[in-house]
Amino acid sequence: MNKVNFDFDINLSDTDSEDENEEVETSKNRTKKNDFDVSSTDDDEEDDEAEKEKIREEILKQKANAIGLDAVIYCHNENAEYGEEEILNKTLELKVSTWMMMYDNLEEPSEFAMMRDVSVGIAEKLRNINVTASEFGSFDDKYKATAPYHFFLTTVPDQPETFDQSYSVSFHEIIDHTLGELIDSLHINCFVQVSWIITEYMIACQRPKMTVIYANCSDPDTISTQPFDIELQQVHTTDYGCMHSKLSIFKYKGDKIRIVVSTANMYAIDWTTRTQGLWVSPFLPLLPVDADHTDGESVTNFKKDFIKYLSKHKEPQVFGWLGLIHKTDFSAVKVFFLGSAPGKHEEPEINSWGQNKLKTILSQHAVLPHNSKEWPVVAQSSAVGSFGPNYLAWLSSIVHSMSFEKKKTSGNDIIFMPEFKYIFPSQENYLGCYDDGLQGTCILYSEELHLRQPWIKDYLYQWQANITKRTFAMPHLKCYTRISPDMTQIPWFVLTSSNLGKGGWGKMFVNWGKNILSITNYEAGIVFIPKFLIDRDTFPISESASSEIPPFLLPYDVPLTKYRPKDKPYFSPTHEPHISEKPIEQGEMDPDEYETENCNM
Repeated sequence: MNKVNFDFDINLSDTDSEDENEEVETSKNRTKKNDFDVSSTDDDEEDDEAEKEKIREEILKQKANAIGLDAVIYCHNENAEYGEEEILNKTLELKVSTWMMMYDNLEEPSEFAMMRDVSVGIAEKLRNINVTASEFGSFDDKYKATAPYHFFLTTVPDQPETFDQSYSVSFHEIIDHTLGELIDSLHINCFVQVSWIITEYMIACQRPKMTVIYANCSDPDTISTQPFDIELQQVHTTDYGCMHSKLSIFKYKGDKIRIVVSTANMYAIDWTTRTQGLWVSPFLPLLPVDADHTDGESVTNFKKDFIKYLSKHKEPQVFGWLGLIHKTDFSAVKVFFLGSAPGKHEEPEINSWGQNKLKTILSQHAVLPHNSKEWPVVAQSSAVGSFGPNYLAWLSSIVHSMSFEKKKTSGNDIIFMPEFKYIFPSQENYLGCYDDGLQGTCILYSEELHLRQPWIKDYLYQWQANITKRTFAMPHLKCYTRISPDMTQIPWFVLTSSNLGKGGWGKMFVNWGKNILSITNYEAGIVFIPKFLIDRDTFPISESASSEIPPFLLPYDVPLTKYRPKDKPYFSPTHEPHISEKPIEQGEMDPDEYETENCNM
């Protein structure tokens, strides 16, 4: 594990200057801009060195006092020629341990801007890369622009155009201080980098106070070197499963919360080089003190399903957040929560998780036209699971679950199996991508596993995302839908942490006459159903499909591009299949069926 030292000095300002007089004037202007009360000198007054020194010292003193930083050091330029004291050719040095002193004295907008610049400098020092900070207040405009779906993709710095897209966001943008003051946060995530999370809060000018429930952490010792209130708790699951969910709950001053469900791990690479998806809830107010425990439910039963999911986490840190969720009004939420939790699920919970939960939602609410069998099921994920010797071994069961619709609810109805299409990057797609050359990759599939299921190639399609400018940002998001033959409509859309595999979606088996759904992973996702968001049967996915309703964003291009005969799926170079001597009980995942995904994805 890496230990990140937060007690370092950082250069926060330029050291170049034209001449001393110009720097004095510049400093006076900066002082005025930041509302520091510095007395100006008369232009006619003799400009001697002693007066200059006095002005310089006064400027520095008041700036340091204004932001409460006794650790701001005024440095002489060591490279100045002998006899010349270019005192204003300086650096400001700040220890991160004094960051909270600065935070507690923020008042004016200009001071928040200074704070952001300081935080960007700290982030760049820690990450050893350039950091692009979003403008304060930008997320509020983007949230309104993406209504009623509030489905976003993450920005990709190597594609500057993404910063101009209303549906593209960075993490610090979501928690920007202009949206309210954060007083606490809960993050449940697969892979976390504490130093990255902290600096994102700092860039947003928010106090880094949080609880982090995680499977893997790259720098757990970081919390011992910084002054912030952060608690880490690792989750342990079965040999063949993992804590794969990616969600956050933000508690704001003023009795409101916000929930984010995403596909991104909480570390720098996932938020900068890859295509990620996320849903952001509206602000959800607390219920009145005398409200009933059943109050505040959404039309989709999001609250009940979310509570059921959180209750499956046995970490004590989650319990207090469960109480908060019980007291929150979810009536503004118009999407479904789709969760998975480890276990062998029987009645009455067998339809609460994974593929069975999705099948239940679709059978009650999804509406397709009479030619529904011509609407293919389209899956996209970043890891390929073990599907067995042929399509019927397991994959057909998940496609069957995604083929349900409202009009086919009785036992006598026939569920027509539509065509299945699976988007997964080819080796050609991967060449030149932003992941190429990094130590790790988010695209997981072993050549050894592929040799056991070569038939999957008949269903594979290229990763192409030219419209969203993300063809070279490998997709770590996982999404599922059906697309109309003319490629203008979809009847539903699923965004989830769950790759296409048994670990998250589950595997059905029968034990002593009982149907059981076996799941090994924690997963979290969102189901978008048109009637709850736009009062229609389908979402338009093109401008031409509807002039009244904004199109739903597909993260990839349509029509899809099928693999050519010479194409091969991308194989992760260092991935080895899971091997175990442990005996397999009925309903457990056979090691040969273990997902190619692992717990840092």
